[in-house]
Amino acid sequence: MVSVYRQGQAKVLWHHLGLAEEALKAYLVTAAETSKGDANSTGPKEALVDRVFLTLANSLVDEAFLCHIEELMGSVEGDGLDEDMLLFLAIIHEQSRGSASPWAAFFEAAFPKERERVEEFLGKEDFADIQDQFCSFVRPFLDSSPNGEAFPEELFNATSFAWAACVQETHGASLPRKFLDIDSHAEESDQVYGILMVE
Repeated sequence: MVSVYRQGQAKVLWHHLGLAEEALKAYLVTAAETSKGDANSTGPKEALVDRVFLTLANSLVDEAFLCHIEELMGSVEGDGLDEDMLLFLAIIHEQSRGSASPWAAFFEAAFPKERERVEEFLGKEDFADIQDQFCSFVRPFLDSSPNGEAFPEELFNATSFAWAACVQETHGASLPRKFLDIDSHAEESDQVYGILMVE
């Protein structure tokens, strides 16, 4: 009985995720079509995707910061920071840019940064685990890298890292590459993970 109930829950969840994906697809396609005749359009279809989906390949992410990320990953052999950790760093950096970030409005409305709210959302155990991961691995990794000064501790710390985890938890999504590149013929199973920058 419990198994049947859980299967029913899963079906409802996947149904609603499918509806959300279709709604976002429709939005991007409509925006792309609208921008064709818009003299004030900021660029091609890819730019429309960049506005609402943050990845490390996003052309709107601060270019200097992306260079620091590339240097960071090229400075070590073997295990480094995984994709989620790098995305957390990007979230923290973009939020710190204030009005200079193209997602300033999103960050104003995003998950609150107060430690108590972050801990409440993640739960004490997960909150402690994320902070421990940062202090025992991420921060030492940043400090030991040649460009470690690009990641100051007053900005990139255990609390801000846990906050970025909340943003990922509430706005993270895997979307088909074909969906992101509207004209692409890539396989639907080819997924791209990022943050939906939608308020």
